[in-house]
Amino acid sequence: MGANATDISNHDAVNYTIMVTANDVTKTIVLDANSDLAEVCEGCEIFMEDGQIVQAKNTDMVIIAGGELSIAE
Repeated sequence: MGANATDISNHDAVNYTIMVTANDVTKTIVLDANSDLAEVCEGCEIFMEDGQIVQAKNTDMVIIAGGELSIAE
C-alpha cells in the first residue's frame, strides 16, 4: 500500500460506490468486494452512499467492514 497516500480496503463481500473529495474535486469510485485501492488521495474526504464520511490523512488506511466506514487505528 502507499506510504504517502490514503489507501482504502473493502473487507466486505459486496461492491461499494464511494466518493472521494480532495482539493475541491470529487470523483466517484466503485470499490470491488474484498479489494484494496492504493494511493487514492493525499488527504481527502471519503463518502459512502449511505452518508458515512471520514476525513482521511495522507498516511491513513480507510477500511470498509460490515458496511461501516472507518480509519484503521
